[in-house]
Amino acid sequence: MKNFIQDDNLLNKKEIDFVNKTILDHSFPWYYNEESNKGDNYWFYSHCVIQRIELGGGNTSHISSFCISLLNKFCKKHKIKYEKILRCCLNTNFPQENKSSMHTDHDSDYNHLLVYLTDNKEGQTILYKDDKKTVYKKIKPKQFRAVSFPKCWHIGTSPKKNRRVVLVYTFK
Repeated sequence: MKNFIQDDNLLNKKEIDFVNKTILDHSFPWYYNEESNKGDNYWFYSHCVIQRIELGGGNTSHISSFCISLLNKFCKKHKIKYEKILRCCLNTNFPQENKSSMHTDHDSDYNHLLVYLTDNKEGQTILYKDDKKTVYKKIKPKQFRAVSFPKCWHIGTSPKKNRRVVLVYTFK
């Protein structure tokens, strides 16, 4: 897969402090979702930062400006131009037996940016080739690791303990 980028040095100390004191704080608002993809019964919590473009778009969170600045920083650093953010949210999942479904996030072409926010070595993201059977890459979570890749079939897995928090962007 061309255009796969992994950056383990995106966030500076001030940004890390913000994540730790705001997003990872016990008072941060999370919202329950019964399924990740239609019919998979894979429950998780989310926090919408920028509403899906299909639903009208727009900033929906008190941390929207912080998240937009991180995307801009990543794109500037890696010389990526984008026209619009299709969605941005925080997802957190916990150990569970149910599995999320393999999926793409939008029908049209787009790029992902994932930023792993917790120090959990489990809960990888698996990218598949177009045949939906061949694994292209398994992304191991590392706190503050940022990864970007174009539209592809993918799945996020559950951690075996604690929680996994990922900041997710789709953009084009």
